[in-house]
Amino acid sequence: MEELDFADKINQKTTIQGIAQNASLGAVLMTDDYTPVYLDGIPEWDSSIAESEIVVTGILRHRSIAPKTTINPKGEVSHGVDSDSYILENPTWVIAP
Repeated sequence: MEELDFADKINQKTTIQGIAQNASLGAVLMTDDYTPVYLDGIPEWDSSIAESEIVVTGILRHRSIAPKTTINPKGEVSHGVDSDSYILENPTWVIAP
Protein backbone atom coordinates (compact mmCIF):
# COMPACT_ATOMS: atom_id res chain seq x y z
CA MET A 1 0.00 0.00 0.00
CA GLU A 2 1.42 3.37 -1.01
CA GLU A 3 1.64 6.01 1.71
CA LEU A 4 -0.32 9.14 0.85
CA ASP A 5 1.60 12.42 0.81
CA PHE A 6 -0.45 15.44 1.83
CA ALA A 7 2.48 17.87 2.23
CA ASP A 8 1.77 19.71 -1.04
CA LYS A 9 -1.95 20.00 -0.20
CA ILE A 10 -1.67 21.76 3.19
CA ASN A 11 -3.74 24.99 3.37
CA GLN A 12 -5.46 24.20 0.07
CA LYS A 13 -8.91 22.97 -0.87
CA THR A 14 -8.46 19.23 -1.14
CA THR A 15 -10.60 16.19 -1.88
CA ILE A 16 -9.80 12.90 -0.11
CA GLN A 17 -11.51 9.52 -0.31
CA GLY A 18 -11.66 6.98 2.51
CA ILE A 19 -13.82 5.30 5.15
CA ALA A 20 -15.94 7.36 7.58
CA GLN A 21 -15.02 6.35 11.13
CA ASN A 22 -15.50 7.72 14.63
CA ALA A 23 -12.50 8.37 16.86
CA SER A 24 -12.17 9.69 20.40
CA LEU A 25 -11.32 13.17 19.06
CA GLY A 26 -14.13 13.28 16.48
CA ALA A 27 -15.19 12.10 13.05
CA VAL A 28 -12.35 10.96 10.80
CA LEU A 29 -11.84 9.91 7.23
CA MET A 30 -9.52 6.88 7.29
CA THR A 31 -7.43 6.82 4.12
CA ASP A 32 -6.15 3.73 2.27
CA ASP A 33 -2.82 3.96 4.12
CA TYR A 34 -4.64 4.30 7.49
CA THR A 35 -3.96 8.01 7.91
CA PRO A 36 -6.81 9.55 9.92
CA VAL A 37 -7.99 12.91 8.60
CA TYR A 38 -10.22 14.66 11.15
CA LEU A 39 -13.26 16.67 10.06
CA ASP A 40 -13.35 20.01 11.83
CA GLY A 41 -16.60 20.63 13.67
CA ILE A 42 -17.97 17.09 13.20
CA PRO A 43 -18.04 15.28 16.58
CA GLU A 44 -19.08 11.93 15.09
CA TRP A 45 -20.56 10.32 12.01
CA ASP A 46 -24.24 9.43 11.95
CA SER A 47 -24.76 5.66 11.92
CA SER A 48 -26.06 5.90 8.34
CA ILE A 49 -22.63 7.18 7.18
CA ALA A 50 -20.17 5.53 9.60
CA GLU A 51 -18.11 2.77 7.93
CA SER A 52 -19.14 3.96 4.45
CA GLU A 53 -16.64 4.90 1.77
CA ILE A 54 -16.97 8.64 1.25
CA VAL A 55 -15.33 11.53 -0.57
CA VAL A 56 -14.65 14.65 1.54
CA THR A 57 -13.63 18.11 0.35
CA GLY A 58 -12.31 20.89 2.57
CA ILE A 59 -9.30 23.03 3.43
CA LEU A 60 -6.53 20.67 4.59
CA ARG A 61 -4.62 21.74 7.71
CA HIS A 62 -1.87 20.03 9.71
CA ARG A 63 -1.91 21.07 13.35
CA SER A 64 -2.33 19.95 16.92
CA ILE A 65 -5.88 19.01 17.89
CA ALA A 66 -5.24 17.95 21.49
CA PRO A 67 -2.82 18.73 24.31
CA LYS A 68 0.61 17.13 24.08
CA THR A 69 1.49 14.22 26.35
CA THR A 70 3.31 15.38 29.48
CA ILE A 71 5.25 13.62 32.25
CA ASN A 72 5.16 15.15 35.73
CA PRO A 73 8.03 14.98 38.27
CA LYS A 74 6.58 11.72 39.65
CA GLY A 75 6.84 10.12 36.19
CA GLU A 76 3.09 10.02 35.64
CA VAL A 77 2.15 10.34 31.98
CA SER A 78 -0.87 12.39 30.89
CA HIS A 79 -3.14 11.56 28.02
CA GLY A 80 -2.28 13.51 24.91
CA VAL A 81 -1.31 13.46 21.26
CA ASP A 82 2.39 13.77 20.48
CA SER A 83 2.11 14.74 16.83
CA ASP A 84 0.10 17.05 14.62
CA SER A 85 -2.97 15.72 12.83
CA TYR A 86 -4.53 16.30 9.44
CA ILE A 87 -7.81 18.22 9.61
CA LEU A 88 -10.26 19.16 6.86
CA GLU A 89 -11.89 22.51 7.66
CA ASN A 90 -15.34 23.36 6.28
CA PRO A 91 -15.82 19.76 5.13
CA THR A 92 -18.48 18.60 2.70
CA TRP A 93 -18.92 14.96 1.74
CA VAL A 94 -20.72 12.51 -0.48
CA ILE A 95 -20.93 8.72 -0.49
CA ALA A 96 -18.27 7.40 -2.88
CA PRO A 97 -19.56 6.18 -6.24
